[in-house]
Amino acid sequence: MSPECDFTRYHKLRSWAFVDSVSYYPSITKIKEAIYNFGPVCSAVYVGQAFHAYTGGLFNACEDGVPNHAVVLVGWDDRLGAKGAWIMRNSWGRDWGYEGYMYIEYGCSLIGYRACYGVYDNPPPEPSGVPYLMVSPSAQTVASDSGSVSFLVENTQDGTMNWTTAVSGESASWLRIQSGNTGNNRGTIQVSYDANGLEISRSGKITISAPGALNSPFVVSIEQAGRANPVWRYLAAYDFQGNLQDRASDHLPFVANNVIITPEWLELNGKYGWEWEPLQGYRAMTPLLPELDYRCFAFELECYLDEAKCHEEHLARCGNLRELPILVGGDFYRWFSVFVTPDYNVGFSLNNGDFEHIFDVKVEPYDWLYIDATVDLYEGKVVIGIERYDPEFQEFTYYFGSSVELRVVEDGSEYDKFFTLTNYGKGLAFAGRLNFLEITTTVR
Repeated sequence: MSPECDFTRYHKLRSWAFVDSVSYYPSITKIKEAIYNFGPVCSAVYVGQAFHAYTGGLFNACEDGVPNHAVVLVGWDDRLGAKGAWIMRNSWGRDWGYEGYMYIEYGCSLIGYRACYGVYDNPPPEPSGVPYLMVSPSAQTVASDSGSVSFLVENTQDGTMNWTTAVSGESASWLRIQSGNTGNNRGTIQVSYDANGLEISRSGKITISAPGALNSPFVVSIEQAGRANPVWRYLAAYDFQGNLQDRASDHLPFVANNVIITPEWLELNGKYGWEWEPLQGYRAMTPLLPELDYRCFAFELECYLDEAKCHEEHLARCGNLRELPILVGGDFYRWFSVFVTPDYNVGFSLNNGDFEHIFDVKVEPYDWLYIDATVDLYEGKVVIGIERYDPEFQEFTYYFGSSVELRVVEDGSEYDKFFTLTNYGKGLAFAGRLNFLEITTTVR
């Protein structure tokens, strides 16, 4: 095609950028966002004999080699194959593949390598006076340390465009808009982010909305790397050997009433009773731990289980025994609990029992039990390790996804950052011995 040919050029390339400025292999999500926000994405791919011979269907005859060909990703279909597939446009004419196109499984033959997109000055012509929202870049990859990034918001067409920004979902826990909450036509959004103390990376999203504008809303993403070695710190570490002092001696002593302290353990009677009632039960809890990160904490304990007890004066109120709490997050409101069922299965619950899971593992009363648990809301999972009289250590992981959030976090209930060994809400209490208790959290 000669430069003088009669061809209307609707798009003028202003700039281009890699989908991921750090990784050679952007995530599937990042490539999808780039296609959604900017249009077709260029990618390298490895072409071998199977690729050449493709005539139709899903291409999943993946081949290894050095990327040697450039193609364009124009869309995707998550229903194809085991993982989903890109809709890829080749440059070999309509006689190849699906009239020049291919369905290629995500990640196959290095598809997605060094994916990049273009930023254009002028979108296709639209009715006069209609603004067009553009934000660049559409994605940022940042290190695990705290810092800030910026995004350019523009109206690339006619009319007046007023825009607002909002941090989406769980991202609000670590992303904050420092400036650019609102703007007119053109402006900059400055976003700060906290340090990521976790080993895994995390993704956040910011939505820019411009009512009446084309291409609105526009979603940008920030992916933050995890620490190579996550930093954990003790919040409390009690041995209960003749005293209730924190092992590290930098917190207040463990709070306990009506308990027996021996040179080996803390003995708990399992009785229930308010301070103003005649029944003298016990009260056992850690001090306030303001550094606790509700979204990622861990504890270890070793306990000796007596059978669950519910005092006869409260049987009518207690009803059937449902669970025996071993360790509870919170004083009265149970934002977290690990417990043993009447059948002696170990389980956990969140949000005062609204979310609960029971693991398929049984423990025995009248024997020592070691529990090592991690609650990680960033990754959406709870991991519980159990060692019983049987020396074999078993670990169980339950993934509950990102849809579960501790309400105590949303409420900002700093006063409820306790761990307790009783559960007044159900009239039940742990009965037995506690050898040690350690509570840790990630440094953020």
